[in-house]
Amino acid sequence: DQAGDRQPAIRWLLDTISGSDTAREHQVFYIHHPDVLTTLGLARRKSHLYSVEELLPNIARFEEQVSEARKLPTEQLDDYQRQLLVLDRRIRTFTLISAAFRPLPFPEFPTQEEYEADKEAATQKLFQIKQMMDAAPEAEQELMRMEPPLVIPALTGDGQWSSYGPAWNKAYLQREVLKEDVNPATQSWASIFAAYREGNGAEFNRQVELYLKQLGDDLPDDTSSQFKKVGFESYFNNFRPFLWSSWLYLFVFVLVLGSWLVSIGSYQWGRPLNWAAFALVVVLFVVHTIGIVARIYISGRPPVTNLYSSAVFIGWGAVLFGLVIEGIFRLGIGNLLAAVAGFSTLQIADGL
Repeated sequence: DQAGDRQPAIRWLLDTISGSDTAREHQVFYIHHPDVLTTLGLARRKSHLYSVEELLPNIARFEEQVSEARKLPTEQLDDYQRQLLVLDRRIRTFTLISAAFRPLPFPEFPTQEEYEADKEAATQKLFQIKQMMDAAPEAEQELMRMEPPLVIPALTGDGQWSSYGPAWNKAYLQREVLKEDVNPATQSWASIFAAYREGNGAEFNRQVELYLKQLGDDLPDDTSSQFKKVGFESYFNNFRPFLWSSWLYLFVFVLVLGSWLVSIGSYQWGRPLNWAAFALVVVLFVVHTIGIVARIYISGRPPVTNLYSSAVFIGWGAVLFGLVIEGIFRLGIGNLLAAVAGFSTLQIADGL
């Protein structure tokens, strides 16, 4: 964000598709080539990340350079021109996502009371609405040519899915002019965005669940499986097994130190504490393992793909090593090793 703090990707996505003004402030465009920065009039920064708002002042000059680069065969492009085209594709992707969820700014449909109170103003508003309705089909065709994300299912099984923006335009016509019921999925998306803008997490989750139920059996098998993964990922992220496991690893550390202190007076009193520590490490190792397997299922990738997963996996291996050591010597050293490794690596992962 503008303060330089890392934000979840889902926040950027929701800000973008909900039409929030803050979407333009998220620093999501990676630009490292000095000449591209010069073209856009941007100062180099350590993160190399810039927002839409920062790109806009010199976007015309950037588009001129992109247009020139497109005229050349791929093999003749220099590094500067390649980076221009890379950034252009990213900007176009952002624009497409934003446009797919942006309905036309229809005004409130004038009521009978408004029409009687000020006929001229009401007529002008109706004329404005008619102009927008006339422009809507062409705008939708232009959007569909760019292959936008389709999130509104057809009411009939063989119908075509639609993006939210065009679907909302159609819903406005159905609700205000034709007095018909609108597609419930369109209403669900509108409610999702309203709850997000209001910061109402409970209502947001309720509307998302309602939308998923509305999709029902209309989804293809591969898409249905992806939604199941999304639901599982949501549960996994709310459960946060790695975070609470890290604090229990710290508790194991305390148990081991306690067992050693008690053993100074009586070895027999120290053994139960050490066994309790070992049993807890075994439980945490199982949770640790399940967490890694869950991430493999969610991502469909190997257990180590980035710094976060590396820290989690290294911690898992160190805990396993600690269990083996403790199983051999039974002096608490393995428990201590597992506790330190588990706590430190999971805390590092949580901070990435």
